Amino acid sequence: MLFQPTNITPNVLGGAESGTVDVTEGLTIRWQVNGNSPMVAYKIVLYQTNTASTVLYTSATLYPDAPVYPIDYKGEMNFYEHTIEASVLSSAGITNGNEYKIGLTQYWDSAHIDTAHSVTTSSAPVFRTRASAHVEIDSPDPGTTIESYAQTFTGQYYQGDSYSSTALYDPLEWAQWKIYDSAEPTEPIYDSQKIYTQELKLEYDGFLNGRSYIVELEVMNTVGQSSKTQETYSFSWAT
Repeated sequence: MLFQPTNITPNVLGGAESGTVDVTEGLTIRWQVNGNSPMVAYKIVLYQTNTASTVLYTSATLYPDAPVYPIDYKGEMNFYEHTIEASVLSSAGITNGNEYKIGLTQYWDSAHIDTAHSVTTSSAPVFRTRASAHVEIDSPDPGTTIESYAQTFTGQYYQGDSYSSTALYDPLEWAQWKIYDSAEPTEPIYDSQKIYTQELKLEYDGFLNGRSYIVELEVMNTVGQSSKTQETYSFSWAT
């Protein structure tokens, strides 16, 4: 028989990074198969996170291409994953900005796909849905030639397709700036390390005349979404 599936993702209990999904890009559920029999079929249910645990989506009984053994012939644990398309989620009323729960049922007897020959998660993992995070360096304009050895850079963070001054976004957890000489794009000449701030701003005064530099900005928000961007600037001024 099969035991409870474990290490289910997405799941907020696994950390912010593993618990947030942009459902406009679909939903991939992954879990570890446990037990002493192979999984021959499974079913997925998605619930609204409310007091009634309202069912929003129930899959058909699904069959893997081959039975999934909890431990393979090399003695390694087996994981299985299934992707639900964005259009299916949308039709079920599953949208960004909410929380949902996952129910998994696994079957171990191909001749008896029924309750007596299955195991269902007793505790449904919860996941958040958010539009993807984005960050950009908005000043100076990308590609600008800067006529000074010093420059201030600012960034803009948002979720979704574009920034809106009236939208409410999940707060930032941290930001990190790096600067690379374009001739050595793998080793930064400056690294701010992770700064736990909401203000996306960098002041740097070590640029050399006649060189170009890559400025990189990476952020992570409080629901575990990260985003990174790079822009290249040339520096030239009269001596």
